[in-house]
Amino acid sequence: MTTVRLIGVAAFFTVTLGGCSAGEQGEPGSAGPAGETGPAGAVGSEGPAGAEGPAGAEGPAGAEGPAGETGPAGPGGFVDNSAVYVESLADTIPANNWFLMTQACDPGDQVMTGGYFTNQPGGGTGFDLTASFPVSFQGELGWEIQGTNTSNSTIVVSLQVVCISTGSSRRGPSHPTFSGTELGPLE
Repeated sequence: MTTVRLIGVAAFFTVTLGGCSAGEQGEPGSAGPAGETGPAGAVGSEGPAGAEGPAGAEGPAGAEGPAGETGPAGPGGFVDNSAVYVESLADTIPANNWFLMTQACDPGDQVMTGGYFTNQPGGGTGFDLTASFPVSFQGELGWEIQGTNTSNSTIVVSLQVVCISTGSSRRGPSHPTFSGTELGPLE
């Protein structure tokens, strides 16, 4: 038994309640209103980098830039016509002989080209030029031809080399140190 004492303002009384039992459970009540948002939590650690994405499409070409300034003029050409000269060597090649003719430019000068001619039209029957090329001998430059005269008569052959003065000699007192003809009978 439970005794409840109520205290009122004006009177004092005691109520005794008889044997009571618990009643049935009632229906749940409706949900109350949402509470206020709480404060933000601490920032988490940074995650790993993601995979690299694919390359984007190529952008359009940019506008053409302005033309640059004109550069300075370059140096003059290599050959000065007043510096070009020809050295010659002529010799008679006996019948049935081989020959080698060499003509140099002045010491220190350069070779432009070389060649030959004969007293026979088209070289003549029995004349055979086997080589024509630039040569160097102890630092000097020149031209050489080689060939044979298989005819029954002599042939005059003239070798010419076109040279360019480098300014170190310009046809002074020095002259080519290797020039001449070598001959020998054909076997």
